[in-house]
Amino acid sequence: MDHPPGPVSVERFQLSGTYSGHDEQEEGNHTSYVIAFIESGSIQLQQGVEVLAEGGCAHLIPAGVSHRHLEYRELDCWLVNFCAECVGLTERSALMEPFRRVRTGAVPLVRIAEARRAGVRDLIEGLKRESRERGAVGEVAARAWLTLLLTEICRASPIQEVASSSSLVSDTLAWIQEHAKEPISLSDVSAAVHRSPAHLTSTIKKHTGRTVGQWIAACRLEQAASRLLHTDETIDRITWQVGWGDTTHFIRQFKKYYGQTPAQWRKSHQVNHRKMTETNPETNP
Repeated sequence: MDHPPGPVSVERFQLSGTYSGHDEQEEGNHTSYVIAFIESGSIQLQQGVEVLAEGGCAHLIPAGVSHRHLEYRELDCWLVNFCAECVGLTERSALMEPFRRVRTGAVPLVRIAEARRAGVRDLIEGLKRESRERGAVGEVAARAWLTLLLTEICRASPIQEVASSSSLVSDTLAWIQEHAKEPISLSDVSAAVHRSPAHLTSTIKKHTGRTVGQWIAACRLEQAASRLLHTDETIDRITWQVGWGDTTHFIRQFKKYYGQTPAQWRKSHQVNHRKMTETNPETNP
C-alpha cells in the first residue's frame, strides 16, 4: 500500500519493451486515489475485470481497490496520486463521481478526446510543478490544478445508468468513509442506508469482495496512515482519533494491512516525503 509523499504527487514512467507479469505479479492497492494517464503504449491490467489501457486513456484507481498489472508495451504514463482527505474531498464530492462509479463496478478507464489530451497533459505537468513547492501557497495551487484535472476526468466520463445495487454499494461506502472514525457497526451502517443488515451484508460482499466490517477497518487504517505521514501525533493518539479502542489491536491490524508497524511505516514514508520536498532546491531555505 502506498500513500503519496504529500497531499498530491506526480510521477512519469517511461518503460520500453514488453513486460508480462501474469504469473508473478501480485495484487496491489493504495491508500491514495490514483489517476494513470497513458500518453502512449499500452498496459493490460486486472481491476475487477481485465482491461487494456492505451494512449489517451485515464486509468482510475480508488483508494483501497485491488488491481494487478498484467502486461505493458512501450509504456509512457503519468501517475497522479492524491490523498482525498488531505485535499478536502470524499467520494460524495461531485469531482469524485468517476471514482465512485469505478468502486461499484464501472470499467476503470476514461478515454480522453484527442483534442483535449494536450490540455490534460498540461494540467498534469502544472500539478507536478506545484506539488513540489513547499508551504501553504504550493499546496493551495496544487489543489487548484488537481481540481481542473478532476474536472476533465468528470467531463470525459461516460454517463451511466446506476443499478440500484450499485447505488446502494456507493452510498454505503461513502457513508462509511465519512463516519469510520466514529464507533459504528453493521447495524449503524444498515440503518443509515435503510436496508436490513442481512441484505446489506450480502450486497456489499458480492459487489466488493469485502464485508462491511472490513470496509470500516480499511477506512480507519487509511485515515491513520494519512495522519502518520502528515502529523507528528503519537500512535496512541492516532489510534483514538480514527476510532480504534485498543492500540495493541490497532498496531496488529495495521501491520497486517500494510506489512509494517505504524512506527515503521511512518519512518519509511516520511523519509520519502522529505526527499520529495528536497527535490526542488529553489524552494529550500
